[in-house]
Amino acid sequence: MRPVTGADGRPHYLIGLEFLSMPAALFAQIEAWMSGGQQIAAGGV
Repeated sequence: MRPVTGADGRPHYLIGLEFLSMPAALFAQIEAWMSGGQQIAAGGV
């Protein structure tokens, strides 16, 4: 975890995660977030 200052001046924290292979449901959820969707991927991430 690494503390950083956000654009709004508030403290934020970067959290690093490492996967040997990313679970399919997590990958689908990240893709949904990146495309602007807010839905929960199948599998309930």
